[in-house]
Amino acid sequence: MAKSEYKDVQEQLFSYSDKLHPIIRKIAIDKNAFDALCRNLATAYDQDMKASRDLLADKERIISNAQDEAGNITRRAKEEAQARIERSEIMRKAQEKVDILYNRAEELVQRKIDEADRQADEIIESANQEADRIKQETDAYVESVTERMFELIDNSLENMRLYFEGAQQIKDQAEKVF
Repeated sequence: MAKSEYKDVQEQLFSYSDKLHPIIRKIAIDKNAFDALCRNLATAYDQDMKASRDLLADKERIISNAQDEAGNITRRAKEEAQARIERSEIMRKAQEKVDILYNRAEELVQRKIDEADRQADEIIESANQEADRIKQETDAYVESVTERMFELIDNSLENMRLYFEGAQQIKDQAEKVF
């Protein structure tokens, strides 16, 4: 039984209980419900222990099988190695083939590395170009917004100047009248 299941059972048990005194935080638990909880816990514990023992037995069986198989593989490998040593001419030819295959593999790997480097360079170049394009667009946008902002500020200042000139003219006229 998982920890969350124990918590669920505990909460269920408490939900069926009656509070005796709210100040001392004591509760009365239904004996039948508590006994059922204990039985469930004992059953879950027994099941968990059995599963653990079964798992441990499986582990030991698997390890034993793996050790037997490893011994068999080692024995066969030694026998094969001895047979190859005894056939030195076959070994020499095989080594020549291995050398040829190894050289081909090295060449293939180097070609793949060169191709990957070329592709990486292309990707980096493309990313740099895209970053430059985005930066140019961003700069143009910022410049456009800044120009518009200055236009709005200039217009606002011009409107304020006109307003104050008009107010000054009204004041001057009012002073002449009075």
